[in-house]
Amino acid sequence: MLGMARSLRGGSSPAAYQIRRSSCGLPTRVWYEATIGPLEPDRQYGMICDSGVQCVNPAHLGLKPHTAEERFWSYVERGPENQCWEWQGYIDIDGYGQFWNETLCRAHRYAYELMVGPIPEGLVLDHLCNNKICVNPHHLEATTNRTNTLRADGLPSRNARKTHCLHGHPFNEVNTYRGEDGGRRCRTCLRMYRARVSQTRREERTAILAGLSAKCSV
Repeated sequence: MLGMARSLRGGSSPAAYQIRRSSCGLPTRVWYEATIGPLEPDRQYGMICDSGVQCVNPAHLGLKPHTAEERFWSYVERGPENQCWEWQGYIDIDGYGQFWNETLCRAHRYAYELMVGPIPEGLVLDHLCNNKICVNPHHLEATTNRTNTLRADGLPSRNARKTHCLHGHPFNEVNTYRGEDGGRRCRTCLRMYRARVSQTRREERTAILAGLSAKCSV
């Protein structure tokens, strides 16, 4: 290898000098072609290490994916069907993988449409594994947004699963109404609250009238 390095510097071999000048003059491509073989002219190559353009190790020159599907799977840590296939690319603020394919899309949706088919209109994909960066289509199920919310473990899903209010009154059709924020409200609790407010106001009026009567009688 040391001898080859010396020859590639153009020390004694005109042929080596020509190799060094070929392939657009890129040192890494020169080393690759001299030690491994010619590169495919219609494909793109990039460094797979963290050194970038400073690295000239031909073993670190990797073939870039040719199609969108190849690019996608190059970002996936793929394993058996019963395990999560975790996305290794960009992750958005909500914790989901993002993939660019003419437009930005979520990685798990791309994987589902690639391997299963189009997502039915009006449905969303639910991660059965509760792993947002998983793109394994066997861990995804097309379902309604309400079902997806009920399966989750956030505050909205916990509230949606409640069958009674804080005071034990049932959330049924007769006893439930929707507030301005869209949340469920208990009619029994509302009636009890209004009754307490009315009672408090009556007591206040009675006390005021009693005070006025006492002043007038003096």
